[in-house]
Amino acid sequence: FQRADLVSHGVSQREGPTARAAMRAPLVVAALLLGLAAAAAATSTVLDSDAFAAVLKSDDLWLIEFHDGKESADFGKAAAALKGVVKCGNVDISKVKTSGLTKGVKLYSADKTRPIAHSGKKTTEGYVEAALAEIQAVVNTRIGKKPSSSSSDDGKKAGSDGEVIELTESNFEKLVLQSNDLWLVEFFAPWCGHCKSLAPQYKKAASELGSRARLGAVDATVHASLASRYDIRGYPTIKYFAPGAKRPGGEEYDGGRQASDIVAWVEAKLESSMPPPEVVELTGQEAFDTCVGRQVCFVTVLSHIGDSSAKEREASIKTIKTLSERFRSRPFGWVWAEAGAQPELESAIGVGGFGYPAVAAINAKKKRFSLLHGAFTEQAVASFVNNLLAAKQVTQPLNDLPAIKTIEGWDGKDFVPPVEEEIDLKDLFKDEDLPKKKTEL
Repeated sequence: FQRADLVSHGVSQREGPTARAAMRAPLVVAALLLGLAAAAAATSTVLDSDAFAAVLKSDDLWLIEFHDGKESADFGKAAAALKGVVKCGNVDISKVKTSGLTKGVKLYSADKTRPIAHSGKKTTEGYVEAALAEIQAVVNTRIGKKPSSSSSDDGKKAGSDGEVIELTESNFEKLVLQSNDLWLVEFFAPWCGHCKSLAPQYKKAASELGSRARLGAVDATVHASLASRYDIRGYPTIKYFAPGAKRPGGEEYDGGRQASDIVAWVEAKLESSMPPPEVVELTGQEAFDTCVGRQVCFVTVLSHIGDSSAKEREASIKTIKTLSERFRSRPFGWVWAEAGAQPELESAIGVGGFGYPAVAAINAKKKRFSLLHGAFTEQAVASFVNNLLAAKQVTQPLNDLPAIKTIEGWDGKDFVPPVEEEIDLKDLFKDEDLPKKKTEL
């Protein structure tokens, strides 16, 4: 069942000793279940408060059912099948007053402080499969055995774009934590019914996202130390690792389990994690085309440098950058131009001659624009943007996108007026036009 589940997750795996052992596991389960016919009407060990406290201090693997009056028949049969293999017990939570106990079946493995809630089939076979899978995981951890299908430490088996990538204790650090990609990592168990339901949706999401994000899967019953490190308490659990520097513990995925839900959730994360668009001066057509290629292009026309100062202009550009950062999750572009530098643009958006700084929002696809009327402050422009998003801002038709002149950009300095040259009157008049010198008598 281990290999079958990996394949269902879209993960290719070479057959080896671990895979063959996993394929033999159903036979072991069947043999144990056949033994039930010869077993007495068995139940698991009844655990009172003291006995349960002793379980938490033991080194044994325990499968325990918590109930409010009576052990279930399926669990009792599982206990009989696992006799001499795994210790099984039952706790009446109405009598054992340990805090935090709720109904259900849990595996108490190596780390008794982190029991594994059973989320597979609530049948005799489901309980037996879960116990056997945990035995294999514990033994592999104790002897330091790596599954033969594991990727090598150099991370060569990273998978192709659009595939669910098999993650192991040997490749997790390099492929996930040391990468700059966005990762979703599913921790699953082969016996988990919800994991099997998620598998085709998870694979479809990986295919739709392609190279934009990486989706991986960890068999938590094989790589128990990874599951413990990330505090996995149930299956399936999906962890999110942001692009760039990775948080050691990852973050919980809180989206839906359909492929469309996963894709939408990842796309939202990608958008919010992207750097804000660069704020550039309109010095040519390319910058304008890039800006209007986005959903909305915000154009700010600043006062001529001769009517302000370098300090004032830098403050205005800083305001635009702050707004770009503030609305980074939106598909906006931000550019600025000096008053009079792009006359066709100013004419098209109704700006010219006065009222600087002025801000216009252009939607090239809809051929509409809107002009901000009011002070040029971060708060005022942000309100203008929010009104646009809420469809509360008046817009006007934009017949054609104006042509942008190629000019030299601002040099970052204050305006320096041109030096007036002294003109010799002889250069303007002929000699006979000049006043003649008087001759003294």
